[in-house]
Amino acid sequence: MRQGPECRVLRLKDIRRATNEFAIDNLISEGTFWKSYHGYFSRGRFKGNFLVKRINKELAADVESYMFKLEVKDLADCNRHINIISLLGYCVEKNENIMVYRLRSNGLLYDYLYNDQHNAPRLTELQRLDVCLGVAHGLSYLHMKDILHGNLTANNIFLDHNMVPRISDMDLAFGIHHIHGTEGYPAPECYEPGYKPTKQADVYAFGILLLEVLCEKPSWKCLVMLALEFAVKRELPRSGGHELVEVSLSEECLRACDKRPSMNQVVGELELALKLQMDYENGKANSQQVGCQLYH
Repeated sequence: MRQGPECRVLRLKDIRRATNEFAIDNLISEGTFWKSYHGYFSRGRFKGNFLVKRINKELAADVESYMFKLEVKDLADCNRHINIISLLGYCVEKNENIMVYRLRSNGLLYDYLYNDQHNAPRLTELQRLDVCLGVAHGLSYLHMKDILHGNLTANNIFLDHNMVPRISDMDLAFGIHHIHGTEGYPAPECYEPGYKPTKQADVYAFGILLLEVLCEKPSWKCLVMLALEFAVKRELPRSGGHELVEVSLSEECLRACDKRPSMNQVVGELELALKLQMDYENGKANSQQVGCQLYH
């Protein structure tokens, strides 16, 4: 855990300047009731790159200022966790509800999964597992604080320069009941009448993300690919054995709502998968070293 900075009140004019008046070129991602922008503050204590999350005014107009501030306080309490992006400030001027996060980014996880469309290098087996474990740790911490994410995708997980994942774009409690999430990630119950957000829905979304990282296919394609692999081979190709752990875990996460594991249980399973992969790679390296010695 790390010590989180205090959350500060920011001026709207400074945020507008930092985002070039919320320019489309600064847009990073968007949800049903919010948009996230890249912002650069050129002076003062906040100098540097930031992620600016702007709640749509249609929703903000229905929200009391004190409710928004309570949400901000809850999210700021998560600043001490290394796998959650740090909330440093907020703004409530002129019917705006805006949150500003520290952005220490080396790109989005999405960029690294689909390098045919981006310049990001392909993740190694070990890196993919480590990223999934980091995301699981962050989501488990949110759930421990009774905070739901509501829209977990590869597009809102930033990787820093040490390839440590940082979860962003947690939905606010006053808006989350309107949101079904990004296509391919929502649990089936999210579309039922009277649906209320649950931790189990976050677990389902994580299961989809886990398959996506494993298959390196977009969320709506990875389930089809997985089904075809199992139908033909009854297993997925594997190098170190961890893939079957991941697939089994993904299957558990995608079960009926009341049969899914907790994120704390998911963390334990991924720690096992990471150990298997490390043991495999160490064994492979030792075999190559012995082979070279025999050759010489």
